[in-house]
Amino acid sequence: MSEKETNCPLSCVDCAVTACRYGKDNYPAFCLTRAMSPEEKASVLPLYNDGDINSRYAFWSATVEGTYYGEMARVEETMEFARRVDARKIGLAYCSELQAEAKLYARILDINGFETYMIDCKAGAPEPVLDAMFVHNPSPIMLPEVFDAEPVQPGDLLEYGGHRLVCLPSYGHSPGHMSLYDAENEIIFLGDHVLFDITPNIVLWNKKDDALGQYIENLRVVQQLPVKLALPAHRTAGCVPLGERIEQLIQHHMRRTEEILSIIQQETGLTTYQISSRMKWNIVADCWDDFPASQKYFAMCECMAHLQYMCIRGMIRKSPDPEGIDHYFTAC
Repeated sequence: MSEKETNCPLSCVDCAVTACRYGKDNYPAFCLTRAMSPEEKASVLPLYNDGDINSRYAFWSATVEGTYYGEMARVEETMEFARRVDARKIGLAYCSELQAEAKLYARILDINGFETYMIDCKAGAPEPVLDAMFVHNPSPIMLPEVFDAEPVQPGDLLEYGGHRLVCLPSYGHSPGHMSLYDAENEIIFLGDHVLFDITPNIVLWNKKDDALGQYIENLRVVQQLPVKLALPAHRTAGCVPLGERIEQLIQHHMRRTEEILSIIQQETGLTTYQISSRMKWNIVADCWDDFPASQKYFAMCECMAHLQYMCIRGMIRKSPDPEGIDHYFTAC
């Protein structure tokens, strides 16, 4: 895609040459290295040669990576770099869904003599609300102990009780979610991909995902399958055909995007928490303040998935404030 088509300047992420990596001189026309004038280079180089923190960090980061590349894990390289620059404190801002991994990382740093400062990501919710959400959130409360498991991949075939079950990707509700399809008997085990009396909670697990986009795409695949019996993981099996229920779910999420767009058009610059509080939810409560903390958590997670879906498709845009909290605006 050309610069004219995207209306964005081309940069390193668009480069297929990576001449700088291999020490060659076949830089593309838009290359930032090539585009720098001698005057600009002369103004930048002193920043790395004046002996201050920029110079030390640039030197030791290059030294550590060059010395230990392929030999140390990134965590080990990070600790080695910290030792070289005499840093004793290491901080990490982590996604709330990666708390277990963050705890493990903090433990490794602690064992190696570092002071750790960890902070959960923020979506703009007041701190007392966030605290209540994670105290009452059923996900970690019901989380089982770690157990051995064998991951399956899309297309894998499982055979049980005379049934041949094909693994179908049905991401959206959770990463790696699979449905199982018995083509011979036209039976599908849906998991939480399709529920018949409530809508599955679609969650943005990290800021690079397109959870809602993947969910809708996988719904369309399942919708094309011949199915006589559709079995969800919980709730009821429902009394409408699977294809019809899938269409209802897709239209529900499209209405959600329209609702969110209308909210942002009326009040620009809102946070995820503020947008969630203005959306309509099917719950027994007089107002947003009366929502149970766990329901606010589910609402915000689903709101984030829709906001990400809309940003990726250019329907809206986001901009972080100085504290790193994203605020949302119309695309124009």
